[in-house]
Amino acid sequence: MRDVYESPKNLAHDIDLLEKDLEAYEVGKIDALAFRAKRVPFGIYEQRQSGRYMVRVRCAAGIITPSQLKTVSEIASKQGSGRLHVTTRQEVQIHDIALTDLIGVLRELLDTGLSSRGGGGNTLRNIIAPPDTGVAKGRVFDVTPHAIAVTRALAHAQESLSLPRKYKIGFSDSSFDFGHARISDLGFIAIVKDGRRGFEVHVAGGLGARPALAKLFLDFVPETDVIIVATAIRNLYAKFGNRKNRHAARLRFLYDKVGEASFRRLYKAERSALDEATLLLKALPEFPEGHQGRNVEDKSLVPRPGFAGWKDLYVGEQMQTGLATVLLALKMGDLQSGPAGKLADFLKSFGENSLRFTLDQNLLLRNIPEARLPEIFAFAERELGLPDALQDSLVPCAGADTCKLGICLSRGASVAVFEELSKAKLDFAGKERPRVHISGCPNSCGQHWIADLGFYGFSASKEGRKYPAYTVVGGGRTGPGSAVMAAKLGDIAARDLPRFVLRVLKSYLDQRDGPEAFSDYLRHSGMMQIGALLREGFMTVPSFDADPSYYRDWGSEKNFSLEGRSAGECSAGIFDFIERDLKKIEETKKALAMMGEESSGKAAALRNLVYHSARMLLITKGLDASDAGSVGKNFKACFIGLFA
Repeated sequence: MRDVYESPKNLAHDIDLLEKDLEAYEVGKIDALAFRAKRVPFGIYEQRQSGRYMVRVRCAAGIITPSQLKTVSEIASKQGSGRLHVTTRQEVQIHDIALTDLIGVLRELLDTGLSSRGGGGNTLRNIIAPPDTGVAKGRVFDVTPHAIAVTRALAHAQESLSLPRKYKIGFSDSSFDFGHARISDLGFIAIVKDGRRGFEVHVAGGLGARPALAKLFLDFVPETDVIIVATAIRNLYAKFGNRKNRHAARLRFLYDKVGEASFRRLYKAERSALDEATLLLKALPEFPEGHQGRNVEDKSLVPRPGFAGWKDLYVGEQMQTGLATVLLALKMGDLQSGPAGKLADFLKSFGENSLRFTLDQNLLLRNIPEARLPEIFAFAERELGLPDALQDSLVPCAGADTCKLGICLSRGASVAVFEELSKAKLDFAGKERPRVHISGCPNSCGQHWIADLGFYGFSASKEGRKYPAYTVVGGGRTGPGSAVMAAKLGDIAARDLPRFVLRVLKSYLDQRDGPEAFSDYLRHSGMMQIGALLREGFMTVPSFDADPSYYRDWGSEKNFSLEGRSAGECSAGIFDFIERDLKKIEETKKALAMMGEESSGKAAALRNLVYHSARMLLITKGLDASDAGSVGKNFKACFIGLFA
């Protein structure tokens, strides 16, 4: 399992090319915009702190081996700040890397079978799947091999690296949709029909500022067709997706624009153009379950106090006799390099298929012999710390700490919520722990739209002063039948967030009768109670003179402002270049308007106008033309040739 992705032979060469681009950027031969367009598709983002970068490492289906985790932890310790972060797409991010260390990091990752390619930009993003697929009871079949097969076929193809916007694929192994198929651009849900294994296919879903549920597109495709379907949808999207407006560029906007019937016709045309024989999944990649090493309990290790309660909450029985899964909850998805390295060493005796990242920023251990659970508990308590209240189900995005698009400090708010709930010592024993998700802006990196209780940040003001605030949403879920997007319930000042969450959870625990789940509580009376709670106790914000703390975000000593916020880098590439050309066109038009008829600079200005106009149009076709010769040649082929 070392090289899950079968990294293509040209990846090392592409890293060499990126190194040359970096060198050119450092000496001023290319500007920051051009270099950003090169590095972001490699999963390299500049953080809010100038000169520091984050590298996002792909882990298809959340898979990472102990030896790979060891390498990542060493990179974080040597080249970064020591902080690793698990994302909601089952990847791992290495933070605070200097520009000069980036290429070395990419090569170290490649040496251990990992890659950051496609971790950002307008690319096929990490393909996700339930972390317990193949071992959990009650699932249709293991979808790990299918997620890996599509990753191997598409992730590094050039056609997957210059799309209109990001392209997200999710695999689920049952109708419960633990792989988020119903909120993905393309989702596969495992089914068996007439004795044949295959998938329902869902398309055009997504979160973000304008979320949409995916539509059931195909009732059944055999499992051999997953690469064909994913390729045809990708090609359709690449050809017809919006390359002119980043806010309407995702696949769901194309679906809405052309309608279901036209979308199906386009899909059939793209599929018929493929050589299906070469794209059929002829054999599934093998990922054997099981474990290595000793399978006997360490008799010298007596279960420590708290073991039984921990086991009830975080240990699951596998379908494989005698084996178990263990959830290791991380605070805000963070794992320091020291504990990460120790965990990697500890897991080596359990085999390569013993660890996966989850979709809620945690770790799932798989194939753990039940006899060794006391050993796991002792390690977790000693090296990672046991979870606080809701730690395993409170999901924040990066927020304004590091993200350039962030408005609010969602991580700081999460810490404050943790502390408030920990002090309250809420008793969730045997009861459902609700999912609380916090995003620092309306973009849904914290996945607030599918949370039981969600928040997304915005900038509010009172008496001319800005203060951090959140919109409250509730009732979101993915599950059997259909997904449900959360509903807006009201707004709240960031300062009140911890107290508000505590009030909601207390209301839930005090009023529920019997085994009612939190989601049921919300549907029956909780949504109305939350709305009333907001109106009655959390709608009034004091003036700055009365309480200046409301005008500072959690974790900050400064008064709240939007200083440092800028365009995000997720869509770096085509839209940045289009906007740059538009700006040049407007500047040139203004200059022409001021020139006289006999001006010596008029001919050059007109050539400049034609150049930037033609280049901008070529970018909408996915072509990067950087000099006048290539612009003229490509424009003639793409546009003038149509009328020849």
